[in-house]
Amino acid sequence: MRNTRQGSLGSEGSDAPTLQQLMDAIRALQEVNEEYKRELERIREEAKAEQELLQDRLMAEVETSRVRMEEQVQANEELHKTNKELRKSLHQHAQHPKPFSKEIMDEPVPAHYITPNITFFTGIEDPKNHLTTFNAQMIILGGMNSICCKMFMGTFTRTTLQWFSWILDGQIASFS
Repeated sequence: MRNTRQGSLGSEGSDAPTLQQLMDAIRALQEVNEEYKRELERIREEAKAEQELLQDRLMAEVETSRVRMEEQVQANEELHKTNKELRKSLHQHAQHPKPFSKEIMDEPVPAHYITPNITFFTGIEDPKNHLTTFNAQMIILGGMNSICCKMFMGTFTRTTLQWFSWILDGQIASFS
């Protein structure tokens, strides 16, 4: 039996690979393996470079977002400050409206002057009728431009007085 095995391993007509063929096959596999290693290393390098590029882009976007957020915070703070100042100004204006020009405000109402005796204007009545009645009273009382302005404001009540208080300072320069 021993001879049979040796005979079959050593025979030239057998299908078994020779040592040289095995060595060649191993070398070929090693070369393929090295080629795969190089390809894998190239892919890793590309992935690493792409990852670094994406990381750099992400960091740039994060920085841009941070800067934008800081700008927004600053803008919001400025808007809040402006809004607060505006509210304070409007509140003061609503408490002490000064819609008349400086010339009208500087003209005093004579101490002997009588306020026209007409019904207050609430906004429900006919505005043309109210104005006609007021003008008639001012002609009788001899009211000048500045006195007409100041006295007319005195005929407002409720909604109309509230509306009148929102007119910006110095906007009214004449009764006409």
